Amino acid sequence: MEKIILVINPGSTTTKIALYNSDKLIKVETIRHQNDIFSRFKLIYDQKDYRLNYIKEFLKSSNIELAD
Repeated sequence: MEKIILVINPGSTTTKIALYNSDKLIKVETIRHQNDIFSRFKLIYDQKDYRLNYIKEFLKSSNIELAD
């Protein structure tokens, strides 16, 4: 079974996502968010569902199941 590693770096205006197969980079993406989007959220934790939707789309476009 392949070991898939998902790396997530939530920044102030971006979400950087990368997929690795062990130590080999498979795919990387930087999602740029509009500043006014995050002004709606009081805490960074409140952004969780918003960012999670982008992460799920990234995995889907990479043909990776969340359970993997």
